[in-house]
Amino acid sequence: MERSIPTFDSFKGVLRLPGDKSLAHRAVILAAIAGGVSVIGNLPQSDDVNSTIRCMEILGAKFVRISNHTVRVFGVRGELKTPEAPLDCGNSGTTMRLLAGLLAGADVSATLVGDASLSKRPMRRIAEPLRRMGADISTTDGHAPLVIRKRRHKLTALHHVNPIPSAQLKSALMLAALFTEGLTAVTEPSKSRDHSERLFAFTGLPVSAMGVKITLAGPARPRPFTLNLCGDPSSAAYFAAAALINAKGRIQCENVMHNQRRLGFYRAVKNMGADIRFDSTRQWGCEESCRITAKSSRLRGIEVKGRQALDSLDELPLLASLALFADGMTEIRGGKELRKKESDRIRATTLMIKTLGGEISELDDGWKIKGPQTLRGALIDPCGDHRIAMTASVIGTRVAGIRVKYSDVVKISYPQFFHQLDKLAKGIHL
Repeated sequence: MERSIPTFDSFKGVLRLPGDKSLAHRAVILAAIAGGVSVIGNLPQSDDVNSTIRCMEILGAKFVRISNHTVRVFGVRGELKTPEAPLDCGNSGTTMRLLAGLLAGADVSATLVGDASLSKRPMRRIAEPLRRMGADISTTDGHAPLVIRKRRHKLTALHHVNPIPSAQLKSALMLAALFTEGLTAVTEPSKSRDHSERLFAFTGLPVSAMGVKITLAGPARPRPFTLNLCGDPSSAAYFAAAALINAKGRIQCENVMHNQRRLGFYRAVKNMGADIRFDSTRQWGCEESCRITAKSSRLRGIEVKGRQALDSLDELPLLASLALFADGMTEIRGGKELRKKESDRIRATTLMIKTLGGEISELDDGWKIKGPQTLRGALIDPCGDHRIAMTASVIGTRVAGIRVKYSDVVKISYPQFFHQLDKLAKGIHL
């Protein structure tokens, strides 16, 4: 589906966002193995999260919708079922990597498959430490399909030192550790997202986090829980960005997750001179939530690298787009992992900006962009990537004539994106 993005005279309103996608995957999995009844509220209806739900249903859990965004989960009381057919993870790398750890630990024979994009993403980094724990798991030349086979012996507790920060790898090993006798530990070079540690503790699991090292004593089973998910800060970033670059922009995003590992984008744009603030911070389940307010701003070029790049990894293409409207040079480094996402996001961002008539220097791990630039409308191919489609749409709120090809790809993470974008352009509170 091709979609034309209208430019806006103003961009104002109050927005409530669907629950955080990263936390939702983990909540669905833990609720499914908790052995009782759990309730998850503000659950995003994204294709990725639905992939995790479908897989856990096949493995024996039952999900009952109470409302559009609330689900009651009847967890598996005994062993997980052995699936009769491959488990389809769709486009969701989180689903595949987390389930690899869960199924390896639970000793369930299964094959994990995905779409063409997911089948190109690296899986060896998950399989190798699981093999060291004793799992019988194989990849297809380092990619999906992943095949997990029943084994003769229980897994062995492991201390894994990860060469790169990876919340998905850490979480996969923690899930495997739930079925392992002894203390499993994961140490990273710097701290990755900590949603799993927070949620594990929230559900009564014996997890301990000390700086860059996390440990879990197994075997253990989570207790049933009730959790209302706070809004996704990555999704909020697109609306905040649109407010910043529009002359009459002012957006309030309510009840957004306030987790330092997820706020790198917001710290970066504040360095660019953005009028953006956080208030109403409070505890919300296993996370904190806040209100984010973003207003029209004059931006300046900055350097983004290191910890800041890691904490804004998914939003780096969006930062690159804001650099087009900023005064001076912006240099973004430290994003090499972007080349292994739904698309090669570094290359896809470069192509998008050049298609719009912009100038950009592509680096192996980021870009150099000098602004402000004069752009033209064009048809953008998001390369099958929801983040690129949404980034092009943000630019389209300022630049006339931008159209997004295959715009339905946003359903991977944010099915309501275009509906909410249009409503906010009319000043309607959501």
